[in-house]
Amino acid sequence: PAMSPTSSPFTPGRVLVWGRPGDSAADAVTVLDTLSEGVKQVFASHRAFVALKVDGTAIAWGDAEWGGNASTVLSQLANIEGVYATDGAFAAVSATGETTVWGGTMYGGKDLSQDALNFLSSNVSTIATTSQSFAALTTEGKVGCWGAGLAGNASTVSSVLDSDVIKIVPSRRAFAAIKSTGEAVVWGDPDHGGNHITVAAQLQSNIQDIVASKDTDGSAFAAIRENGSVFTWGHHNYGGDSSAVIDALSSGVRCIRATRSAFAAILMSTGGVVAWGRNNDGADISSVQDILSENVTEITSNERAFAALKSDGSVVTWGKKQWGGDSNSVNHLLTSGVSRVDSNAGTFAAWKAGEGIVAWGKNNEGSDAATVSADLTADVATLIPCVKGWVAIKTSGRVVAWGSGTHSDTMNTISAQLQSGVQSIACTYRAGEPSEGVDEAIAAISLTAVSPTSQPLMLPTTYIPTFSPSTSRPFTLSPGTPSPVSNAPVTLGPSTVPTETPTGSPSMLPTIGPTSCPTSAKPSTSSPITRSPSAVPSRCPTMSPV
Repeated sequence: PAMSPTSSPFTPGRVLVWGRPGDSAADAVTVLDTLSEGVKQVFASHRAFVALKVDGTAIAWGDAEWGGNASTVLSQLANIEGVYATDGAFAAVSATGETTVWGGTMYGGKDLSQDALNFLSSNVSTIATTSQSFAALTTEGKVGCWGAGLAGNASTVSSVLDSDVIKIVPSRRAFAAIKSTGEAVVWGDPDHGGNHITVAAQLQSNIQDIVASKDTDGSAFAAIRENGSVFTWGHHNYGGDSSAVIDALSSGVRCIRATRSAFAAILMSTGGVVAWGRNNDGADISSVQDILSENVTEITSNERAFAALKSDGSVVTWGKKQWGGDSNSVNHLLTSGVSRVDSNAGTFAAWKAGEGIVAWGKNNEGSDAATVSADLTADVATLIPCVKGWVAIKTSGRVVAWGSGTHSDTMNTISAQLQSGVQSIACTYRAGEPSEGVDEAIAAISLTAVSPTSQPLMLPTTYIPTFSPSTSRPFTLSPGTPSPVSNAPVTLGPSTVPTETPTGSPSMLPTIGPTSCPTSAKPSTSSPITRSPSAVPSRCPTMSPV
């Protein structure tokens, strides 16, 4: 039997923080006492954290303009079940579906209209986010939006978002909603997939899944229909134009992955791969086309490269060389025995029998695990990618980290408390979003033993991201079985819509829910939870957590 907290030598749910000195999210001094126990999950924007406690309260810290100060809504943060984030704002959903929002104005955290506040007063099931906007889905299958930019205003499509929506997929600055009827509804910035005029007829029925590319300058969507055919729209430089491979996408596509500006699809019949979009970011497969013609079971993507896992346990890579598209340095280790491949923004990490973790990609961002290789050969339970590095949690709860973004100098000051009992890791980097401008801070939930008289140690440093292999993982919003509602939807954005953030601004937080491709990656231990099971079957079943 588990010991009660009062009799145990451990402090359940204690948070430890480290990272780059000077980064706001790495400094939890102002909330240190409230993080000493009882934390069950940690969520992140680009420059702030939110800790969700077992009693349903939520604690924020970090840059106030990026969601790090929740003092104005603190009394409303009770009975919280899930937290969602844009680049710089948070939305917390309670057990009754009441939603509380805070953070930067440019990221949807302030200046909500009264209509928005009314919509968020109850029955919100889950939330999808772009860089600056939120889209909330109710248990009735109704969608309401708010935030900056065009994605925060769905007034042009509000009449078709009033019921039956079962899933919402975000690009960088647009949304695509899938209805139980098979219809898809699109809105947002035209350069990010918000203009669907060329495919309007195709969006009317039989849509099963949608995947998005996400770059700061443009995005695109790719929709899979029930017969396995694929059509695309959005910025032509970011995968919106698939005309070069239209015949290959006419049927039988099993699943799709995306980098920032390219897509790769697995064909059902052969396990072959079809790619399109920007050549340098993974659309050009000419150098590996023969190897990719059959038996591919999974594809993992980072910002600018792909890695395909084949049925024989071998791995094939392509895309931008520096980002891991060139795996020559470790090819001899990737010919067999690989069970899965994970990715962060610029590197890949393969799980290989007998070798442990094999990494490659951008220098200093987690491609070289030589300094910790002895610790990675066995007993790795979870691997968490951060924007410029990796953190592994071993079965004992010990933390092993490498890459410049894990900041070993500040981590070393609390290393004794990371030797056992760590349950989960969160990082301010949001998977699948452009990584420019992101803080480097890591928050660990630990059962580390402490003296009854000592104060838990929290150091102002940096943070780590929690993230899964795909860079284009759609949100599964599953409200259960939607029922029609009589009231027409309202536009939830503020009356004056702020302009978009400049190109190169930081992105956001963890992705929520299954992708259209199968993945063997363990689910994030810090990902937001939904209050109802998925109503959307995936073409490729997600593997059970280990």
